[in-house]
Amino acid sequence: MAASTSVGAAAAAAVVAYRRMRGMRGQEWRSSLSAWTFTLNTISVALVHAVIAALATAMTP
Repeated sequence: MAASTSVGAAAAAAVVAYRRMRGMRGQEWRSSLSAWTFTLNTISVALVHAVIAALATAMTP
């Protein structure tokens, strides 16, 4: 149960952080992305963070 919670939390944090980056200085280029590209990028970022969290959780005794 704890493993799935940490994986879900990592994915949620990645989505929030990626979306918040759009408003930061120097990241204006993200605003010009089409909706489908931004959605695909967000899903990719969340998936990678979830995999990293799953691996880290699996390696923890």
